[in-house]
Amino acid sequence: LTETITLVVGPNQVRMSCSKVLLGYFSAFFRSAFYGGFAQTLQNEIELPEEDPAVMTILIKWLYTGQLFTPDLLSLGHSTASVPLEELWVMADRLLIPSLSNHVMHEICKWCVNQCIEAETAEYVYNNTAKGSKLRQFV
Repeated sequence: LTETITLVVGPNQVRMSCSKVLLGYFSAFFRSAFYGGFAQTLQNEIELPEEDPAVMTILIKWLYTGQLFTPDLLSLGHSTASVPLEELWVMADRLLIPSLSNHVMHEICKWCVNQCIEAETAEYVYNNTAKGSKLRQFV
């Protein structure tokens, strides 16, 4: 776990370090990037300009701990004090991390026991997932 890679995240290019082994183990996207000859990985740096640094921070914490740090940091829908679960799911899906997608879906299901999904959340899901997406089917 000692070899790290720098992720350059979001439009403001926030630099984050993460274990190359963990990223490659959990994510087919990163595994392809690291071992498939992406030019960026030769410099031990990957640019992810479309990703949100707050969501990436939760993803990195999950890689190291297997925890999502709920409920303070995560919610369903937009809240000023948290990262929306649906955004974490979309990122995990985009970066091909099925174990995180499954973990987030479990949290969404627990959340939905007592609350309804808001229209804004459903719109975000439909605008950011593929037609056959499990999250889209759930919403």
